[in-house]
Amino acid sequence: MKISDSAFYNFNDLKNTGGDWSAEESTTGETIFFNFCHFVDHSQCEGEKTESFGFTTPSVGSGTCTRITSDTPQAELVEEISRDNPKNLDQEQAGIRLTRTGGATCADDDDRVMSMTVDIWCNSEVTGAPKATGSAFNPEEEEVDPCNVHLEFEHASGCVALSMALFQYILGASMMGVGAFLLYFGEKVRKSFMRGIVNFATFVFVAAIFFKLNWFALVDPTEPYEHLSIVKGIVALIAAGVATVTMNWAFKKVLRLGPTFLGFLSGYWVAVYLIVSINGMGGLFTSTSASGASIDIIGPVWSAVLEFLVACLGGLIGYNFSFLFILAIQTFIGSYLLVRGSTFWLDLGFPNEIQLMQSASTE
Repeated sequence: MKISDSAFYNFNDLKNTGGDWSAEESTTGETIFFNFCHFVDHSQCEGEKTESFGFTTPSVGSGTCTRITSDTPQAELVEEISRDNPKNLDQEQAGIRLTRTGGATCADDDDRVMSMTVDIWCNSEVTGAPKATGSAFNPEEEEVDPCNVHLEFEHASGCVALSMALFQYILGASMMGVGAFLLYFGEKVRKSFMRGIVNFATFVFVAAIFFKLNWFALVDPTEPYEHLSIVKGIVALIAAGVATVTMNWAFKKVLRLGPTFLGFLSGYWVAVYLIVSINGMGGLFTSTSASGASIDIIGPVWSAVLEFLVACLGGLIGYNFSFLFILAIQTFIGSYLLVRGSTFWLDLGFPNEIQLMQSASTE
């Protein structure tokens, strides 16, 4: 299953658990092996055993392989695309584009890593094995990109399985209504808001930890089949529920606990965005590593230290300035719901939260 901004796509037919799909690269003659929702088989590759969703080889059985994606299931950008139908130019053909990066160092540019772009055009009559064509041609920039493998084919999986358009309109209206309610009746609903947001934050915080541990792989359409576990999913939900009930009980005993916990989480997310911004801007001026990626100004160790310190600072602010902090949190959430809800009705082209998290994934 793949999820775009407004639709679900069924990829069951493209998930090949018995082997890999293949296509010939038109510009170099190499063979491209790729798969969806399942890692490719690297058994024919000598030395390259890192899991991925695609690789190229000069010839089958040569043992020489070039990995063109990372091993992170969630690190994938999903976009809805369209073009003039080649069989009927008066009609438009919709489809879905999947983009993955994080592969081996590009042979033509040491400053970049290999990536893979797959365009799947909707054709309900085509099922089973995809008849893909591969090239280094980038249709967006209308030029050849030697560091990107571009695959294209028609398939029923490129057709919308479930549209979320109506749901988005309802969700947008609900978000705008709740946001306006929080802003207008702020003082009257402050206690109920505080209790609700603390419970919600606790549940999401614990669930996010288990999600990172792949315990929710059962409901994550990007996870490979071998990670699925019903028992782990149930245990994770129970743990999140128990943590929420415990926090609700403790919050009634210690009123400052709620603002402190929210301050801790807020500080953590501020630190994350700060680190991503610094490393993103710093990447323009730093040298590259052996993998072709820019060297981060703030490394993993210092990132963890900074995240902890800023989170503690946020907790202290929440503890010492509880009333003002809750006012700020309620105002921010009310404003966010009002503005974010409007984007479900009027699409201005801004990336959603899922796209931002995917684009920030480590490759």
